[in-house]
Amino acid sequence: MDSSSFKTNIANRRLQQGWAGFCQSVCYDGCALGVHTHKDDLFAPSQTLPEPLRHAFDVVFVDAPCSGTGTMRRHPERAWTLTPEAVQPNNAQSIVALQLNMLISAASRVQKDGTLIYSTCSVLKQENEAVVHAFLQTEIGQHFELVSPLDAPAVRALKEQYRQAYELFANCVTDEDMFRSHPKMGSFDGHFCARFVRRA
Repeated sequence: MDSSSFKTNIANRRLQQGWAGFCQSVCYDGCALGVHTHKDDLFAPSQTLPEPLRHAFDVVFVDAPCSGTGTMRRHPERAWTLTPEAVQPNNAQSIVALQLNMLISAASRVQKDGTLIYSTCSVLKQENEAVVHAFLQTEIGQHFELVSPLDAPAVRALKEQYRQAYELFANCVTDEDMFRSHPKMGSFDGHFCARFVRRA
């Protein structure tokens, strides 16, 4: 059993403790969720998808594998394992290429007016803003609009009930309407998040 299947089995066991009727944990290749060469329907599911993944969803969240540079103060070993080639967009074997492929694939499972979220724990623009811009230039990405994370329902709730937390969050939203935090002493790590809505 590989590590992914092992983690899926653990998650399913945990779901038996009161959540089995609401959640499912499925192990599948995150780059193979849709048939992106099918010109007539970019949102068509792959024929090999497990049944729970063949539907379109209100929200699809991509917690992408990344360099982890935003957590380097807790994981200093990352500095020794990261190579320049790993974050080069023109390298088909790079983390960046994988991130873009996963985002394109996940987009195929978003229903109209649904939300797609892309997130990393990296501080590198190659893995964050560059991936977002590259995605929006793809055929499927042109069906999506980048929207402010400040308009997300949970963030609006913060504004109404926890003003200080909302302001902390809002200070991390960039001029391009993406969330970007930087490691600070006594505060959070470096994280990135972009929120899209499918318009067509």
